[in-house]
Amino acid sequence: MFLMQIPLVRDFVALFPETLEFRERMPRKPFWKAVAGFVLSYLVIATFFYEVWFHLLMAHVRHNGELFADIGIFVPAIFCLAAFLPLLSAQARRLHDARLSAGWLFLWLIPYLGWLALALLLLFPSKPALRPGT
Repeated sequence: MFLMQIPLVRDFVALFPETLEFRERMPRKPFWKAVAGFVLSYLVIATFFYEVWFHLLMAHVRHNGELFADIGIFVPAIFCLAAFLPLLSAQARRLHDARLSAGWLFLWLIPYLGWLALALLLLFPSKPALRPGT
């Protein structure tokens, strides 16, 4: 797949094996490269399924358009659902790297201001671990 040849996308895909590792640490640069890889992957998938899929294939199946139009919406949504847990664990690891609690992730529940505050927390620089190996 051509997307895997892009380094940012490889950084995003590297999050998946570490999906359930919430207690580790993740430095700032790899975290933001993985987030950029997610955004790039989403834009490519959404563009293909919203534009190319809809305009090229829908012209041939006008009478059954409802089903095929729905596929163009659901595939990017399924991609986001599949990426939710890896990105959440990466955020927890990033917060731990800045010596903050993963409890700050509850800021996701506060629209706009909470999201902005969490983004700022994720920008904090890395701090050395209090205990070796943590």
